Amino acid sequence: MTRSTAQIVADVIADVLDLDEVDPADSFYDHDGTSLQALRICARIESGTGVALTPVDLLDNDVFGDFIALVSARSAGAAG
Repeated sequence: MTRSTAQIVADVIADVLDLDEVDPADSFYDHDGTSLQALRICARIESGTGVALTPVDLLDNDVFGDFIALVSARSAGAAG
């Protein structure tokens, strides 16, 4: 069974920020996210999905739901 892009992103965020689960309404800044964590999140998501991201993508879309939507849209665009 393959995981959706949204689930991969949520799992990576939860792992890097040491969260039990990701609330789409929460912000990266709510969890005191650092630039190094943003870099790790983006690198791991790219590794897992093939979607190229920069930490600026996360920092500009800091609400998790928005970031997940961005990555999912880019993934769908790359596939189509």
